[in-house]
Amino acid sequence: MYLYSSKQMNEIDRYNEQVLNIDIIELMRRAGKALAQAVKTTGKKNIAIVCGTGNNGGDGLACAVFLSDMLAVDVYLTGEIKSKAAKHYLTEAQKKNISIYQDFEKDFSKYDLVIDAIFGTGLKKETTGAYKEIINAINQSGAYIISADIPSGLNSDNGLIEGVCIKADLTVTFAGYKLGQFLNQGPDVCGKIILDDIKAVIPLGDYVYVPKRVVLPKRRKDSHKGDYANIKIIAGSDTMCGAAYLGLSAANAALRSGAGLVTLAVPSSIKCAYMSRVTESMLYFLSNKDGKVIFIEDEIDELLKKADVLIIGMGLGKSAEVGKIIDYVLQNYSITVIIDADGLGSLNLDSLKDTKCEVILTPHIGEFARLTKSKIDDIKLAPITLAKKFSQEYGAIVVLKSNATIITDGAQVWLNTTGTPAQAKGGSGDVLAGCLGALRKILPPLEACYMACYISGSAAILVESQKGSYSVLASDVIQNIPNVIKDLIEK
Repeated sequence: MYLYSSKQMNEIDRYNEQVLNIDIIELMRRAGKALAQAVKTTGKKNIAIVCGTGNNGGDGLACAVFLSDMLAVDVYLTGEIKSKAAKHYLTEAQKKNISIYQDFEKDFSKYDLVIDAIFGTGLKKETTGAYKEIINAINQSGAYIISADIPSGLNSDNGLIEGVCIKADLTVTFAGYKLGQFLNQGPDVCGKIILDDIKAVIPLGDYVYVPKRVVLPKRRKDSHKGDYANIKIIAGSDTMCGAAYLGLSAANAALRSGAGLVTLAVPSSIKCAYMSRVTESMLYFLSNKDGKVIFIEDEIDELLKKADVLIIGMGLGKSAEVGKIIDYVLQNYSITVIIDADGLGSLNLDSLKDTKCEVILTPHIGEFARLTKSKIDDIKLAPITLAKKFSQEYGAIVVLKSNATIITDGAQVWLNTTGTPAQAKGGSGDVLAGCLGALRKILPPLEACYMACYISGSAAILVESQKGSYSVLASDVIQNIPNVIKDLIEK
């Protein structure tokens, strides 16, 4: 499926109206019918429809016309109707003798169901005054809430709440899914989302892509470990042994995700911590000073023999030596380099511009803010635009981790929506990096990134169903990776 910005939705509306000559009144009728059908499925009988002054309000008025013959419907107008198409359905509602109120007490507690048709995709400023009071009253009503297209108060481009926002039980969205329904706070306020395409035609365009399903290739019977990823992981320091152990978790995640061979490289000063723990990966020891790895060219060359993928970052600590290792690899190798955690903090961005390596960066929003010298709030305002711009400037694939993970190579943008707040814990990113390293050998870049996010997120959801959202560990997620992968292998 695809996701659309408010600007793109406006262009889609114009295309249908001006090129295909589909009257906006007809599109509004279809939207109203979709809302009415959703209401019927709830079994609720006492309905309030709160309508704004624009086309979103028109959708609500069209819905009232559909429902009035079978249910008790009251309409509340937040102001004078301005949209020409909405005025048409206001007239139709008046013909049906529907009760319509404009000056009203902001209390909806007597209703079983409230339809929110106040603001549509165009809202880009804080909700204040009477609108704020109305939204709060709807939320406090105790009624089942259905939002038309998008919850009022939610920014449809970035999923941020503009002051206050309707907290819907169900959102009936029209023509296509909106970006804000999946980003930032969007998933917390949309409830269940139902798409009705209202028979709108969507022209070809540069839209954000969410694959319905990506399959893993079936392994040939004559394949061997050399056909699958040979991964090297550089992790750990004296002060962050646990993080290096998560490097081992990344190694285990890689093996569970199909890697052929994994080598974990750690500072020699902590090798005793790993000798007994590492049983299915190879161990390699790096020179160190004060417990942190240092760059020794011969050691890196020896480590990277036959490597397909290097994963670097977890638990290394930010240092110039780590930066030197990354610079050396980018200048002298042609492999996939996945940079995470402290690797991002040690990265010289200019080195990305002149490399034969395929570089994949996996920052969370805080790390991406530091990379771009931006504020976290600014990243949240335009995460897709900023990730895409960064990728274009530096030639690296960006996997911007959040509740919805943005994946871009600067040209295309994919979005992964699987996952759970249970992953808000150290080690989740390391599991993702290991899974990604394994998949990159058998899948194209964006597909591998998406599949890694999908698998680790889906595995976390499985664990959450067993242990709850507070008690999920990275090791639990790794143990559930096989349960996800077995259902993704092509038949």
